Amino acid sequence: PLGYGPERYIWAMLASIATFVGGAVFSVYDGVHTLIAGEELGDPLISYIVLGVAFALEGYSLRTGVKQVRREAARLRVPDTYYLRHTPDTAVKAVVMEDSAALAGLLLAAGGLLGGQLTGSGVWDGIASCLIGLLLVYV
Repeated sequence: PLGYGPERYIWAMLASIATFVGGAVFSVYDGVHTLIAGEELGDPLISYIVLGVAFALEGYSLRTGVKQVRREAARLRVPDTYYLRHTPDTAVKAVVMEDSAALAGLLLAAGGLLGGQLTGSGVWDGIASCLIGLLLVYV
């Protein structure tokens, strides 16, 4: 009698668990492997380009999600954070939270890349990878 509406929450939760936990496990594994076995540092130019493009695309997506949150919160006359926390619209929640985490992860990756470039050690990349894995688990 209640229809299939609540089913969307279950599938969204299972998809997010698979994505974030799978990504976290791989990231932490790669980070630990890099810390233990070491890593050859190559030319970082391509990595910086990829990180820059990813940051621009994720930033645009986050901007779009935040604009939607602000518009709906203003329409309901509630604070943005209240709307984001209490809205039943899982899509807008997923976009804002995933894109925020993605931008933080990209900054961590860039920091690891820069640390490795400045010191000549792959340890920074391993640490960044582990931190990205922890970020994914948190999200």
